[in-house]
Amino acid sequence: MILFALAAAAWHWLLQTEVCLVTKSPSFSKTGQWEVMTEKNGIHDFKGRYIHSRFYKKYEEYREKTVLVVGIGNSAGDIAVEISAVAKQVYVSTRQGTWVLKSHFP
Repeated sequence: MILFALAAAAWHWLLQTEVCLVTKSPSFSKTGQWEVMTEKNGIHDFKGRYIHSRFYKKYEEYREKTVLVVGIGNSAGDIAVEISAVAKQVYVSTRQGTWVLKSHFP
């Protein structure tokens, strides 16, 4: 079921999730990028804190906490590694498997 469809110029987006808000990004005139806020299923039942990677600032906030990083993109990988130095436990959840390699080789 398609809950939201947006057409802009020659681009058409079909999102199969509940969309809460669609706005132009601050750099829209240069990049054409939109900001789309969706509601994740069950997120309101979660009693802990959750953030998007763009709001991540410092690893110290995660000292002795159990952390779940969702995704395996560059930001997720960097954040998981950084937080792992101080967190009690870090889990990484991905949609499918991937190869993870060291970014610096001896």
